[in-house]
Amino acid sequence: MPARWLLLFTAVAAADEAADRERWPLIYAAGEGDAARVHELLDAGHGTSERSADGETALHVAGIKGDEATVRALINGGADIGQDSLRERMAAAAAKLPYKPCRGKSEGDSCSLCAPADEDCFETMELKACSADGKCHSAASGGEVDDMPM
Repeated sequence: MPARWLLLFTAVAAADEAADRERWPLIYAAGEGDAARVHELLDAGHGTSERSADGETALHVAGIKGDEATVRALINGGADIGQDSLRERMAAAAAKLPYKPCRGKSEGDSCSLCAPADEDCFETMELKACSADGKCHSAASGGEVDDMPM
């Protein structure tokens, strides 16, 4: 990468971070473990439920950092400890991915051509299993059925 492009990229990234810091000061203060600044921002009326572009709240960020003082300040300031967890948000994002019968499974695990939430799909009673290459195969014939048209 030419030096001028690297300089431009660095400048754009710095400008983006500065804009994000201005947009979400409470989240940044929590991420930096600045409990005093968190108190100031809460006293100034910043809400604890605001989310970054990645969906994180100040409480998520402080919890990930393990900063007890900041976590306490946020909870005392009204942060909802019952908000969506990162795991729940990741599961929701994964649900939007195209269905792959053997995603996250090992060789020999059973598989199904129908996505669990697809009410219009009808599965055959034929046993199917995941192969080493991540495809769903007929357990009886070894034939690939992963990308079978519906």
